[in-house]
Amino acid sequence: MPHPYAISPVVMFMLCGSAVATDWIRFEEQTSTRFAADPAVSTTDTEQKRYAWADLDNDGDTDLVCVRAEPALAGGKRTNVLLMNESGVLTDRTALYAAASDVPGDNGFLTPTCDADVAIVDVNADGWPDIVTSTVLSQGDLKHISHPRIYINLGNDGSGDWQGLRYEDARIPQLDPTNAPQFIAIAPGDFDADGDTDLFFCDTDSLPQMTQNIGNRVLLNSGSGMFSDQTPTILTTTEMRSSARAVDAVAADFNQDGIDDIAIVRTFLARRVNSYESDAQTTTGLTKLGIYPLVFYPTAVTAGDLNNDAKPDTYICDTPGFGLLNTGVGTNGLVTWSSTPLANVQGLFAVNPHIVDLDNDGWNDVVEAGIFAFSTDSCSNPNGARARLIQNTTLSTGGILSLTEHINESDLTVAGIPLTSLEKTHEIAILDINSDGMKDLVIGRCDSTEVWIQIPVFDAQFTLASDPPNLLEPDTPTVLQIDIAPRNTTITRGTAAIRYSINGAPDVVSPLSPLGGDTYEATLPALTCGDTIEFAFEVQLDGAGLFSFPEPPAVRFSAISAALADSEIQGFETNADGWTITNESLTFGAWERVIPVGTINSGIAAAPNAAASGQWAFVTMNGAPGGAASASDVDGGPTILTSPVFDLSGKDARVSYSRWFYCNQQGQTGADELVTEVSNNDGQSWVVVHAIDGTNAFPGTEPDWEQAVFVVSDFVTPTDQVRVRFRTQDQPNSSVTEAGIDSVVITTLACTPPLCLGDFTGDHAVNMSDLDAVLSGWDAPYTVDDLNAVLSNWQLACQ
Repeated sequence: MPHPYAISPVVMFMLCGSAVATDWIRFEEQTSTRFAADPAVSTTDTEQKRYAWADLDNDGDTDLVCVRAEPALAGGKRTNVLLMNESGVLTDRTALYAAASDVPGDNGFLTPTCDADVAIVDVNADGWPDIVTSTVLSQGDLKHISHPRIYINLGNDGSGDWQGLRYEDARIPQLDPTNAPQFIAIAPGDFDADGDTDLFFCDTDSLPQMTQNIGNRVLLNSGSGMFSDQTPTILTTTEMRSSARAVDAVAADFNQDGIDDIAIVRTFLARRVNSYESDAQTTTGLTKLGIYPLVFYPTAVTAGDLNNDAKPDTYICDTPGFGLLNTGVGTNGLVTWSSTPLANVQGLFAVNPHIVDLDNDGWNDVVEAGIFAFSTDSCSNPNGARARLIQNTTLSTGGILSLTEHINESDLTVAGIPLTSLEKTHEIAILDINSDGMKDLVIGRCDSTEVWIQIPVFDAQFTLASDPPNLLEPDTPTVLQIDIAPRNTTITRGTAAIRYSINGAPDVVSPLSPLGGDTYEATLPALTCGDTIEFAFEVQLDGAGLFSFPEPPAVRFSAISAALADSEIQGFETNADGWTITNESLTFGAWERVIPVGTINSGIAAAPNAAASGQWAFVTMNGAPGGAASASDVDGGPTILTSPVFDLSGKDARVSYSRWFYCNQQGQTGADELVTEVSNNDGQSWVVVHAIDGTNAFPGTEPDWEQAVFVVSDFVTPTDQVRVRFRTQDQPNSSVTEAGIDSVVITTLACTPPLCLGDFTGDHAVNMSDLDAVLSGWDAPYTVDDLNAVLSNWQLACQ
């Protein structure tokens, strides 16, 4: 199915009220009413936190586990917390349900440990989820403190009452006679294809005090939740077992051979992400070592399906973060990845990402926390690190990945959450706390824990059954079909309409015809050849106001009526023949044909991270991966991109193009602009067609590619010397300015004159030439009926 934000091949947008932008999702803080716990382990908790969540007692709601350690993993041990979901309140039941142990003197969660990670898996296949924790910095401690711990879910007793969790020491073997593990991450998976859950532990040497390293380990499950160290069998190379600079790992069956593979992040000087992949056809164990592309400074990784093609993809926290689509196994036997850096999601030290469908639209989104666990001053000096909620805006199943963060610059919020509440975050748990079917957030910060409940957003999804037409058949009405689906509200009866303007005349509003359900039919009126029309759809929602598609101030759909159209497409995919670049007083930021690399300025995409269509486009100096927008934007200028000459003598043309423009001074006096001009004398003089200061909804919001259209004859008389050009500048050099141009299409238009009965020579008149033609061709092919047609329409002009 297409994603509900795609414009092609099925046009579908989530749209907002025309006055105020609506969040794609929205949260409301309810911390004070959603905790029943000592503030020291909940609302004012200052420890480092990792979360895992599941329905531990099988009562139908989701519970939360919080493992804690001294901030920055400085080595201090802390107790863990079991928060049971009781009617939407996270209630501390640690002492009641998580204090049991088979080790004398050990008190389960209430025994201080230095836990770095936690996972919830059913290790003994009894249908009850168990808990696994991993430890670091416990050299010299007894095995039950220094090694990973498994808490077995005891299930219900004979009366149907849940018995809680019990730590069972023997389930994890002694892994080294002298050294304690430094297991920074857990990656559960089935590494021997026997149907149970095994455990990969990622060992690290990333802190100076982590000198006693035992290397990465794989513990295989006997099937009953007893584990044995089978590392050499599964991790078949020294590189795979190495703990060098490892900080995170995830397991998934990337090559889809029935055996889970591993992706491991190495940071600091190593700075890479490796894959350990299996080959089920020839051997046992993970034998193939791959490397992910375009890694800069990775800090974390997770796996999940990002484009709905049923293959596990990955998301890597980096600068900026980026998604990698799994495109299958290549000729070298390794999984190949298509990388998409996130042009509007940037910042060092994102951690603990999750791939999860936040808005219940059937497409997985991304949530990541923002802090660097190894920095001793990460809480006092976050260096811009913060959590992010990233919407999946991929266009279609199996399509090119698109992930977008939406920042409301008017109040500095994301989905209703202030940016300040997203700073200095160790972890975010994503679970449905109040059992309303929508996912809520528990945000674990340096000095607090906050609960944000997702609340309904009122808006509408508009879905055109096909691309909006840009060329209409003359003298014929055009029928369009559209679905309008309100979200969390209803459509006010009789308000669904199409609004249009012909040749710039005042708008006409015409009601849509309901076809049943969410489906409506719209009719564009018959137009005379050469007429132009702009149109948009609108609807009134009960209690939510007017919604439009496209949303103002975006350009409305437009079309021209013509009987004949030949298109010349300048798509820039293979070349840009005839296009020239002229720079005047320019320091940086010249136009260039590239595969765009996005840049960020103040959390907003400045330059695009992809072309409008295909891969190649013109942008004003391509960005560097992870680079600042100000390092590659326009300085001085102008820089001018000029088309080749188009011969439009004796005809007219419609010019359409995709444009991107960002200026951080948008809306201010003298803000930079992207100017479109047309010439009919080979550039000796120019007429301004369009001048814009942004391709976004309003200042401070996210820009995007948008299509613009004009008809040449509206500005100049078409000749055989027509050119189009695009120019921008940063004068004075005081702003961040970025532009892009793609998909230029020149469509020549011709209007066939009305059929003239008796005009046999095609000169658009009935005259002596037609009479001569009939008489000279009498009976072959002309007949008396043709003679009568000439005589009855004598000297009639057809144009």
